[in-house]
Formats: sequence, C-alpha cells, structure tokens
Amino acid sequence: MANEEAENVTGFTAEELIGTKWTDHVAPHSLEKMMHYHKVRRTNPEKVPSKYEVDLIHKSGEIRRSLLTIGMIPNSKLSIVTLIDVTKRFKAIEKLKESEEKFRSYIDFAPDGIFITDENGKYKEMNQAACDITGYSEQELLNMQISDLLQKSEIEKGVKHFQKVKEKGTARIEMGFVAKNGENRYWNIAAVKLSDNRFLGFVKDITDRKQAEEELHVKNCISNSFIHSKQEDFYKEVLDIFKKYFVSKYWVFWLHK
Repeated sequence: MANEEAENVTGFTAEELIGTKWTDHVAPHSLEKMMHYHKVRRTNPEKVPSKYEVDLIHKSGEIRRSLLTIGMIPNSKLSIVTLIDVTKRFKAIEKLKESEEKFRSYIDFAPDGIFITDENGKYKEMNQAACDITGYSEQELLNMQISDLLQKSEIEKGVKHFQKVKEKGTARIEMGFVAKNGENRYWNIAAVKLSDNRFLGFVKDITDRKQAEEELHVKNCISNSFIHSKQEDFYKEVLDIFKKYFVSKYWVFWLHK
C-alpha cells in the first residue's frame, strides 16, 4: 500500500506502485546501500540506521533526494517505510558547499595575503600568500593573533583599526609588521566584517614602495638643504637627515646582523 505522500515523492499513483518492487524506484548509486541495510535489518536491525537519505527515481526520470524512516512490522519480515522529499534542502546544501569550495579556491590562489580572524583577532584561516608574506607556516599563524605580527609601535594603531572594522564593517590602513626573520616590513590592509565573530583581511606587502618613497623624501630633503643652506650648515643638516631617516629606523636592525 502507498499513501498520498508516497505518490508525491515518487510521481506514481498508489495503484501504479502496488505490485512493483521497491528496488525499481531507487537510483543505482543508492541501491547497494539500501540492499545492504535491507538484508541486515531482517537479522540484526540495531546494526543499521532506521533513518537515512537516499536518491529515488521520480516517474519523470528526475532524481529526488528522500529521507527514509524504516521499521520492521513485529512478528513479520515486512517493513513499513515513511518518505519525505528533501530535494530542495539537499540542493540548497549542495549549492552552499559549492559556494564554500569556490570561496576557498579564491582564498587559496589569491595573489595577496588573506587572513580570517575571530572577534578577538586570533587567526582562524589564511592562504599560502599570507604565509609567504610573513614567513610563518599555517600552523604557526593559527597559534597567533593580529598583534603578534605588528611592529610594537603599531600595535595601538592596529587595535584601533580592528575596532573600526567591528563598528563600521570595513576599513583600510597601511601598517608596519614584523616578518618571522625579524625584518620590519609594511603592508596595506583592507578588512571587512563577515559576521560578529569572523573578519576577513586582504594584505599586500608594500615594503618596496615605502622604502622608495622614503629614499625619494631623503633626496628631496638633501636637495633642499643644498639649495637653501649656507655651506657651513649643509653637512650638518645632511647628517641630521640621515640620523632621522636611517639611524633611528635601522640602528637596531644593524646591531642584529
């Protein structure tokens, strides 16, 4: 016998279903599992699930995902089966998985570094580019948080930037970080809020650009001093420029080489 819901799930009328084998309505890739469960249920029913999903063949030929609940009729070898069509839910889950896989591939192969953090700034995911930029492995970064990578003088600015992302949903900033080898470098960070406990950050290493800008600034300062300073003051001003832009920034680095 078959009720109205069975007709809806299969597309066949109750009269058409009566006399047919249940195996005629099961998609080939689900049949082996169902046959195994069917056999074991008659000898050791507790060893197989009473509820599971399979693909059935609709009268139209369409494959429909169905949730089956199966029980044995006492003192018999007969089963009673209830069917629920869960095709829409199954397709929605599959689309979500596909979207997640696409998103993951975008992250993995993006040329810029990508970090995902929780609400406390702890790294939860990152791509290979992020590892290459920082010099740390994925496992090392998973045990770190945002402040662990920042130059000490930049930590307060980093905290304020992260708070802005939480409040505004997005923010961009240039900031200094420290690579695993101890080198002070710079990156541009574009961050967005995904949810209350997930934040996405795109980082691009801009160290070469920052150094080029600084070198250009030093040259301009020296040129201005040469043009506008008295000869006896020129060398003193040049020395002051080098102290300001090089000794103060790189003296500690030199000591460690």
